[in-house]
Amino acid sequence: MNHFRVVKTPPGEAPEWVRDAWVGLVLEAVEDIPGHSCRKAVSGELDDSGSRPHFTASFHAALSVLRDVNSLAADWWLNETFILVPGDPTIQLSFPVDRCEPVD
Repeated sequence: MNHFRVVKTPPGEAPEWVRDAWVGLVLEAVEDIPGHSCRKAVSGELDDSGSRPHFTASFHAALSVLRDVNSLAADWWLNETFILVPGDPTIQLSFPVDRCEPVD
């Protein structure tokens, strides 16, 4: 499986309208980075959600897909989160498996 589709609004600190924008999008699945800590996107607090079953996507690749369908939601991520280092491939987003489905 190389891709997954978000089928339900994912949880998180982003406003509901921003989280809703992920629904229906197909994202490329990537491997988790070993030893990489999972942090909440807005507060920067450590988050244990990465220890639960999830699909992982590159932040920048996922944001590009989001921008194609909802530029306001993509801009929210750029303006309201602390995690941004332009082009940093180690920044990842985690989507719970119960909110997604694999795509062949």
